[in-house]
Amino acid sequence: MQSSAIWHNVPRLWPHRRAFLCCCLLLAGCRHVAVPCGYRPARGGPLDVQAHSAMTAVSSVPPPAEEVVPPRLRLPSQNLPGLSEQDELEAPPAEVRPDVFTLPPQLPGSGRPMIPPLDVEDAPPQERAARVEAAYPHPPPLPPKEDLPGHADSAQPLSLTELQSIAAENSPLLRQARADVRAAYGPVVQAGLYPNPVLGWQADQWQPGSGPTNNSGQQGAFISQLLVLPAKLTLAQAVAGFDYVNALVALRRAEVEVATQVRDAYFALLVARQSVEINRLLARSLDEVYRLQLLQVAAGEAAPYEPLQLYAQTLQARNALLRAENAYRAAWQQLAAALGLPELAPAPLAGTAEAVPPVFDLSQLQSRVLSQHTEVLAARNTLEQARVHLRLQQLTPLPDLETYFNVGHDNSNGNDQFQLQLGLPVPVFNRNQGNIRQAQGRVVRAAAHVRTVENALLAQLAEAYARYRSNLEVAAHYREEILPSLNQA
Repeated sequence: MQSSAIWHNVPRLWPHRRAFLCCCLLLAGCRHVAVPCGYRPARGGPLDVQAHSAMTAVSSVPPPAEEVVPPRLRLPSQNLPGLSEQDELEAPPAEVRPDVFTLPPQLPGSGRPMIPPLDVEDAPPQERAARVEAAYPHPPPLPPKEDLPGHADSAQPLSLTELQSIAAENSPLLRQARADVRAAYGPVVQAGLYPNPVLGWQADQWQPGSGPTNNSGQQGAFISQLLVLPAKLTLAQAVAGFDYVNALVALRRAEVEVATQVRDAYFALLVARQSVEINRLLARSLDEVYRLQLLQVAAGEAAPYEPLQLYAQTLQARNALLRAENAYRAAWQQLAAALGLPELAPAPLAGTAEAVPPVFDLSQLQSRVLSQHTEVLAARNTLEQARVHLRLQQLTPLPDLETYFNVGHDNSNGNDQFQLQLGLPVPVFNRNQGNIRQAQGRVVRAAAHVRTVENALLAQLAEAYARYRSNLEVAAHYREEILPSLNQA
């Protein structure tokens, strides 16, 4: 009866019903999850509005002619350990003619048969050309262009933006970063929850051996609840919230890293493709020059040894083409790995490696790095987290209210009983001094870490900007001066 009377008088004891409802919700553990704003990366536009690098392919320069060593040149061996007098590289003393050059037998390829003399002076021009062509070796055929993956004309070319979109959907690095964001939100929710109440039943003053009417003593139910200072829960939630914000910053960092990997692999593949095309053109040009040189030999306008030099260059051009094609295949595999799809079939790419790079201002780059770089944002969030953590440690000594309420019945006299206990721990000996000192040290360290990160990034930017300016000027020098002068020559 007394219990029902108390609950009936609740509206009169608490005039503001809204406040009463809010307090009940707080006691029940219902709290709004608040995440601090922190320093978050700006979300503005695509990751790659324009390419940040340019590649300029320059035609290869033929190697310089080898220096001819005199036939009687002796190589002194007194300064070479392990080389005896008999092992010196010299021309054989027998059958030495002053007008004939003889390769030393120790050189690789010196024993190959020479081309026999051609007696074509009195033969018709076509017959002379046929004899010369039959006497000289023929370069092996070039590999067909269709054998190289990604050269199908029917396939739709892929742009850099499309490739980065594919990587954003399939990269395992981004999936890991998104999972870290979801995991970091859990402690934010947990840090703001109230302790659970304790419900139970208790019996007191039992009298074993007494009559059946008086041996039950006092029995009843109880509830106990620890009422935490609301500011503590808010600060604890804010401390965990900065970890969640840093997880968002890490996600942005992963997005930039994946986009950078795709962009680097994209331009590397464009350069590899252009290298294949240039080496194929060089090989075809050398084949044509070699054919014309044979015609000059047949016409008596060139010495018989001159085509052999060109033949060696045609073989070198085929080796360069082979290396370029293998580099192209490897570049495509690297691009597929950056996309998160290693089994992706090769496809043609849109764009060219000769794109003109954009022009950047160093002061603007420095301002953007200090305001939007993910490492700077993470360091500033860590500093704010350390400050909030210090405030939480300073509030920790303030006591929380311990409440205990019991409703029971005394079977000995038939009366109902109520019991209420309120307790506060007194911070006499433990005032959280050690944790406060530790939190103060973390604040000082976090503030210094922000400056360390900023200085390191500015140093890296200075080095990268110097390379950018050097490459930009060198590329412009090639494009505007060197290549036009070669074309005029």
